[in-house]
Amino acid sequence: MKRFMRKCRLLWVMLVLALSIFGAVTVQAAKVTAPPKVAVSYQFRNDTSIMLKWSNSTGAAGYVVVEKYKENGKTKTRQLNTKKTYINRTVTEGTTYYYQVRAFRKNGSKKVYSANSNTVKVAVPVVTPKITITKYTSDSVTVSWGALKNAKGYRVYLYNPKSSKKYQVYEDTTKKYSVISGLKSGVKYQIVVKAILPNLNGSGRRLGPASNVLKAQVSKVVLPGVHGRYWSATVKYNVYAKVNATGKKMLLKKGTKLVCSARTNGSVTAKITTKAEATNAVVVTVPGKALNFGALAVTSSSKYVYTKEQKESYINSTSLSSSTGYLIWVSQFTCQATVFQGSQGHWHQVRSMNCIVGQYGNTPQGKFRVRKRGIDPDLGIASWFTWSNTLNWGNAFHHFVDKRSRGAYSHGCVRLSTSDNNYVYYNIPMGTTVWSY
Repeated sequence: MKRFMRKCRLLWVMLVLALSIFGAVTVQAAKVTAPPKVAVSYQFRNDTSIMLKWSNSTGAAGYVVVEKYKENGKTKTRQLNTKKTYINRTVTEGTTYYYQVRAFRKNGSKKVYSANSNTVKVAVPVVTPKITITKYTSDSVTVSWGALKNAKGYRVYLYNPKSSKKYQVYEDTTKKYSVISGLKSGVKYQIVVKAILPNLNGSGRRLGPASNVLKAQVSKVVLPGVHGRYWSATVKYNVYAKVNATGKKMLLKKGTKLVCSARTNGSVTAKITTKAEATNAVVVTVPGKALNFGALAVTSSSKYVYTKEQKESYINSTSLSSSTGYLIWVSQFTCQATVFQGSQGHWHQVRSMNCIVGQYGNTPQGKFRVRKRGIDPDLGIASWFTWSNTLNWGNAFHHFVDKRSRGAYSHGCVRLSTSDNNYVYYNIPMGTTVWSY
């Protein structure tokens, strides 16, 4: 019996000890604590890649990296898991990123997280220029770009397929443009620009990524420049005019036909011709009161219609801006309406349209904007009123009302083909700048 009692006591002690050990393990498991908070920093590896790194969290089983940034106006969030104390990320120029890191320990199937780290803000600079051609001449092009915040200058490269057949440095400049001259007519050149940037470690300089490739081909410019509308006129009585080229006086007899570049009661510059596009006509200055003005003197000759390059060069030289990313130019000499897309100094032609303008100058000149659009109750067509609320019915875009498709025949409206009219209606936003010249 004594032996049996000793065995029972031994078994009881062993049971108590086992329960104590199990209880200690249970308590220990319940006491899994959050790992220490980490400190985060970053450095650029190259222009579009960063290394995010953080301090080691003692006893951590891993880390969760939270990345936030905006894309197309919407906030994007990503969570990335790693066992390392760093991570490499590809980033986009001009985008700002925010990072936080949390360490975690495992408690069975669950995770115990540390507090959030400091927030790291990574503003990725734009280092790739976006270039555009803003001016053409018969032997040169002007290439422009927006200033880059960190750039110390810019290196311009020119590819000439007729000589070097490779990109060669044309110049280094601190300006936001480069005039590339000495170009030969008919040769298809290519141009790229690289920003000269500080090294990522802060010492020395380096070249950034290449811009978009521009293709440029110059040709003989038929007209010395773009000009506004001309007026036909007839001399009312014999009058002396001054020949602009020589300064000498010249008698203009009654009935002489002229083409004038202005309609005024003061001095008028005029060509002694009936064709506004004539380049060899004598140019004179004559008193406006001696003239009877007629209709607009327009041209439809394809030889004198401005090229895409001329139109882009002209419109970019005017410093015209628009609040919508679109701009319309109505030429009252060539009777063409041209739609551009882009921004001030960087307009690109997207559509060229033949049109009808006001016969006697009822289509006004100047800078206006699209104010409203709707269906013309009389004509049953879509109309776009561009000039002002007080000139609605005389200054709208609408479709042709007869067989005429180009010239100065309307009471002031700019008439377009049905397809062009629809294009304007469905693509041009309210507030778009209209330049009538």
